[in-house]
Amino acid sequence: MVEEIRDISHWVVVGQEAVGADPKFWVAESAASERPDWWLFKAPKTGLKSGRPYRRGDDWAEAVCAGLAPLVGLPSATVDLARYGDTVGVMSRNVAPPGWDLISGDTLLSEFPDYESCAGGRKPPGRPGHHPQNIAAVLDGVESPLRSPDECPTAMSAFVGYLVFDVWVANTDRHAENWAVLDNGRSRRLAESFDHGSALSSGLEDHEIDRFRNRVDLERFASKARAQRFAREAGRTLTDVVVDAAQLEPTAARFWRDRVCEVDTEKMTKAVADVPGMSDARRTFVMRLLEENLRRLRDVHFDS
Repeated sequence: MVEEIRDISHWVVVGQEAVGADPKFWVAESAASERPDWWLFKAPKTGLKSGRPYRRGDDWAEAVCAGLAPLVGLPSATVDLARYGDTVGVMSRNVAPPGWDLISGDTLLSEFPDYESCAGGRKPPGRPGHHPQNIAAVLDGVESPLRSPDECPTAMSAFVGYLVFDVWVANTDRHAENWAVLDNGRSRRLAESFDHGSALSSGLEDHEIDRFRNRVDLERFASKARAQRFAREAGRTLTDVVVDAAQLEPTAARFWRDRVCEVDTEKMTKAVADVPGMSDARRTFVMRLLEENLRRLRDVHFDS
C-alpha cells in the first residue's frame, strides 16, 4: 500500500531507460546497488492542454493499482510515490530478480510475420499482431510469475488475469513493451504486471471528471475503454480482448473475473483513499469507475 511520498533525492541515477516514449531513469540508493535493487523513476507527463498547464496523474494511478492488485492476488510490480529533487513522480522496482533477464513482449512477438513492432515509441495503426493468439503462442511453456495463485500455473493463465485487471482499472496501455518474460538461461517465467500509469482515466483533469457525475454518463464513458494497444477493428474494447483470451483460457478467465468481482469493497475503498495527492472529487470518481467496471465484468460470460 502506497501511503506516503518517499524522498529519494539523495539516491543516484544508475541508468537511463530506453524503452517507451517518455523519459525515465533508473535510481538506486548507491552506485554499488545490484540491478534487482534498482527502481525506475518516472515523472508525470506535463505540458499544455487547451492552452492551460497540464499534469497527468500517472503517479497516483500506479499507486492505486499497486494497492488493488494484491486484493485479487495479481502479481504486480512494487511501486512507491517518490520525490526526486523538485519532481514528484512514481518509482517502480525492477521486476527482474537476481540472475534473470527481462525480454519484452515486443521482442518475443517479432518472430510473427503479422506483428509490427512498437519499439522506440512507434504506434503502428491497428497494432497488428498484438493479440491473445500470438501472445499465447510465445508464452507456451513459460511459467507463471512466482506470486501467482495456484489456480494459474501457466504464464498465459496469469496473463489473462492481467487483461481482466486492465478492464477493472481501465488500463488502456497494455502494449507489447508493457509486459515481459523473465529468462535465466534455463527457464522462463512471465514477469509481474507493471506500468499502470494510464489506468483509472489518469489523463483526465479534475474539472473534466465533473461531466461524469451522472450515472448514465459514467456508464457510457466506462464502456468506451478501447483496446487501442491490441490488434483491433474500430470500436474494440478491453472487454473484447478478455473475451478473445477466454477462448484460449476459459477456466483462467472465469477465475480472474470472479476474483475481481468478489473484491472486498472496504479494502478497495482503502486502496484508493490511502494514496496521497488525489482530490476528494478524484477519489470519488475513481471509486465510481471501479464499481462500474466491476458491474460490467459481472455481466461478461465465457464459453467453456
